[in-house]
Order: sequence, then structure tokens, then C-alpha cells
Amino acid sequence: MEAPRSRPGGSDKDIRRNRGVPAYLVLFNRFDDLKRLAFSKQGFLYAEGDFLLSSELREPKVYKLILKAVAEGKTRFNEISTFTGIPRSNLFKYVEVLERLGFLKR
Repeated sequence: MEAPRSRPGGSDKDIRRNRGVPAYLVLFNRFDDLKRLAFSKQGFLYAEGDFLLSSELREPKVYKLILKAVAEGKTRFNEISTFTGIPRSNLFKYVEVLERLGFLKR
């Protein structure tokens, strides 16, 4: 992966000086930068969450569906199960993995 050519408040020379630092860290000067890079469809980090889930988990679609349920306010196992269609008896193992990875917290 190459570092972007320019960043807010910095030059190409500034980025080269940060050799060894992940490219995305040199892109953050303020919270607005994070919003633009992570939550805008054109952002450098927009697909990072999907990439991480896909590379670390066998069933990324199931985990994404659970995270979507939680993001939409479903916090009880019954609510998540109803929203996702995942039987409650199977849901625990998925939620446990998401907790272990730091995506969810009780």
C-alpha cells in the first residue's frame, strides 16, 4: 500500500518522514478528517471494517448483520435474533467473538 500523495495540513515530504507509521495515522489532524476518511464512501478507510471482518472471520455477513442490529438499537438477544433471523441458541457464539475482538461490549 502506498501512502496518499497529500494530506490535510501536510506535504508529501511530511508523509515520507513518517516512514513506518501506518498511512492512515498521518491523515488525521482533527475529528473532521476521521469522519471524511472513514465514513465517506470515497474515504481512504471506508472499506476497512469490511476488510477486517472478512479477513478475520469465517462468516463476515453474519457478524455484519449482528453489528447492524446493534447499531440500530437492538441490544437484547431476543431483539438481535428477531432482527437477524439467527436463532438465539446460535447467537451467543457470534456475540462472544465480537466481544472478544472489541466490536461489542456488554
